[in-house]
Amino acid sequence: MPLDIPALKATDVGREVRYETHGRIEYGRITSWNDRFIFVRYHTRVEGGHSQMRTGSTSEATDPKDLEF
Repeated sequence: MPLDIPALKATDVGREVRYETHGRIEYGRITSWNDRFIFVRYHTRVEGGHSQMRTGSTSEATDPKDLEF
């Protein structure tokens, strides 16, 4: 079930989420949100069944319809 921004609570910061779109699945942790996006620091990228660590230390604005706990 996609995430609903108004239902998020302060305790959701740091929770792991699953991002899936166009056949790609990635995992990360919520760092913050606004009225349009949830910001996620992704830590693993999965491509073709192989996991790779994602580089970078910034969060990415993500459409909540692409995220689930």
